[in-house]
Amino acid sequence: MTQRPQPAWLLGTAEVSLLAVTLTAWFGFSRVFAGNWMVPVAVMAAVAHLSVAVFRRRGWSVAISALATLVVGAPTVLWIALPSATTAGIPGSGTPTAISEALSTAWESLRTEVAPVGIQPGLLLVVGTALFLAVFLADWAAFRLWATLEAIVPAITVFVFAILVGDSSNPVATAAVFASATALFLLVHHQAKMAATERWMADRAPNPARLLATGAALVVVAVVAGALAGPALPGASDPALVDWTGSDGSGGGQRVTVSPLVDIRGRLVEQSDQLMFTVAATQPAYWRLTSLETFDGGIWKSTGSYRSVSGPLDGDDRVTAATTTVRQRFDMVSLSAVWLPAAWRPTAVEADADVRWHQQSGTLMVDSDTDDSDGLTYGVTSEVPDLDLAELRAAGGPPPDDIAATYLQLPPDVTPVAERVARDLVADATNDYDRARLLQDWFATEFTYDLSVPPGHDGDAIDAFLARRSGYCEQFAGTFAVMARTLGIPARVAVGFTPGEPDPANPDVLMVRGEHAHAWPEIWLNGFGWVAFEPTPGRGAPGAEAWTGRPALQSDGDGVAPPPSVATAPQPPADPADPADPAPAPPPTSIAPPAPGDELATTTTGNDGVATSTSWWSWLALVAGLAGMWLAGVWAANNLEYRRHHADRSPQGRADAAWWTVTSALAAAGSRRNAAETTGQFVARVTARHSAISAELALVADCHEVATFGRHVPDGDDLERIERAADNVSQSVTATMSWRQRVRTKVDPAPVLAVIGIGRT
Repeated sequence: MTQRPQPAWLLGTAEVSLLAVTLTAWFGFSRVFAGNWMVPVAVMAAVAHLSVAVFRRRGWSVAISALATLVVGAPTVLWIALPSATTAGIPGSGTPTAISEALSTAWESLRTEVAPVGIQPGLLLVVGTALFLAVFLADWAAFRLWATLEAIVPAITVFVFAILVGDSSNPVATAAVFASATALFLLVHHQAKMAATERWMADRAPNPARLLATGAALVVVAVVAGALAGPALPGASDPALVDWTGSDGSGGGQRVTVSPLVDIRGRLVEQSDQLMFTVAATQPAYWRLTSLETFDGGIWKSTGSYRSVSGPLDGDDRVTAATTTVRQRFDMVSLSAVWLPAAWRPTAVEADADVRWHQQSGTLMVDSDTDDSDGLTYGVTSEVPDLDLAELRAAGGPPPDDIAATYLQLPPDVTPVAERVARDLVADATNDYDRARLLQDWFATEFTYDLSVPPGHDGDAIDAFLARRSGYCEQFAGTFAVMARTLGIPARVAVGFTPGEPDPANPDVLMVRGEHAHAWPEIWLNGFGWVAFEPTPGRGAPGAEAWTGRPALQSDGDGVAPPPSVATAPQPPADPADPADPAPAPPPTSIAPPAPGDELATTTTGNDGVATSTSWWSWLALVAGLAGMWLAGVWAANNLEYRRHHADRSPQGRADAAWWTVTSALAAAGSRRNAAETTGQFVARVTARHSAISAELALVADCHEVATFGRHVPDGDDLERIERAADNVSQSVTATMSWRQRVRTKVDPAPVLAVIGIGRT
């Protein structure tokens, strides 16, 4: 028998295959991040793998290699993710502040958005740091401990996290790529490990190249066959036998919806000309999606109970103001959301699909068994307010209790700057309408519209917005609503689109694009209900000039232009309340497939149609993810420590491993050996608590003592008997442990500390 030298190419192939596992694991984040993020991540991954491989091959210890990886990784991540924080590549006094601001912006993005999100410098900083840590741990397990399965734990953790938080795009392709790289690494690493550690008969030594070629071909065939055939198998598209999302398959179940309040910024910044929907209406209007009534100090969000409707919609008997009837027919193209736009206030709807309605917010949405509204054609009748300025000023009295309870609420730590500015502005006003009008006109005349400002509308963002006096519609609407509430005026944020532009092929149809996305505030006035205002410069709702003083204006992508004027009323859509009135055929359109946009999870709809805030779900998912990562780390560390103690199969090594098995089980049960105790004293103390194992414990202890200090080391049958005794002691001790001790064992950091050279050995 001979010890085969390990071919240099085989180790290099194993190292490259581990790099491939890392890259394909992070490729899963293509479902999480948007934009050009993979190239910088690939560069950081290559630098990380190359660095740890060089340190290991030079024979540096784990501790020195870890320090060297930090020295290489920190500047690499900084140069790639945030080069503006350095001067000629060298960090300066402003670097910590720049890093802090980038991380703060990244945290806001992670806290408020759902995949896919635009990659930001702060997110790249986090990704790069996690990447270097994962690569170091993977290389350590793979090529220092030669622990094959433990080497892919960091990559699996990253990939599973991406699956949980990402969108639903290309799940089969993403999984197939990762599975292929992982399977190839397992094959290559196994061959490299065998070549480095096994002894072979000289005439029967395996050929690594031939084995790798055969194994690689089998892996590729298996993964490709699974990716192609899996989705086509019977039942592949059926509902899950156990649906962890809570859906019962009947259109109920929890559902995460998107808030266009954040989505609009992506559409506006990109000046997206993608067609969202078309509408034929008897007059133009703001096409309202929903309203957001809850401000938690960081974000506006929505809750409510939705019910299925068709035909007339229930209204609010407290609203007695005059209205004008507006009929609309919508053809949804690529909004990619559950909302159904309509002019405020909808009074009837007719659609070929199930529609849900929330009366308090005036929101229409598709049923929970429908992914989004794209492709739907429906008709809406709305009663658009026709308000008198004198009557608005005369509206008075406290708001109804249900309105005050919801639409006056502010978090206790809301910015005092907004309240102080609001009170100074309206000091001379005597009614709520004049107060709201003063706020609106101040924003419209003293501020400028700017899409390049930082995103957000939490307390810090509001203060920065008021100091900067520039921003975009999200910040104008959100800040207006906060300031109105500080004055005791019920307020909320409405989200939707400005009227759009005439279709060149059919001037009676308005084409609404991504660039027309908009947000505006609404306040409650007794007798009039919710009244819209327009604080964003260069914007004005059609038909609202009487009380806003703002002419009808909207962005056209190159500045400000008046909305289309429907000179001759188009053929109106069907009256949803009158089934005898047929709907005209929708105009033909040729639309490119929709591109995914940034989304913000704000509500979930349960089986009973009740929507609830999902912010606590985000925290729960974060805690669960961290707990899962910790449990996986403890499990991996336990396995690594076990392998380390059982790697030496010499008689001395087997005797030591048996003693380690016994002492580890006893430590988990609360009988840890003291540093000053001899082996005999420790055994005597333990047997007082565990008399049933005294004989077998003494046998293992004697073997350990003899192997350590004596001339004779047991072998053969004696060693097997001692190993069985150690296993029996471990099982007996484990059986006596309480459930608290068992749980503590699962989360005990001692194995992790031992693996990195701290704590028990």
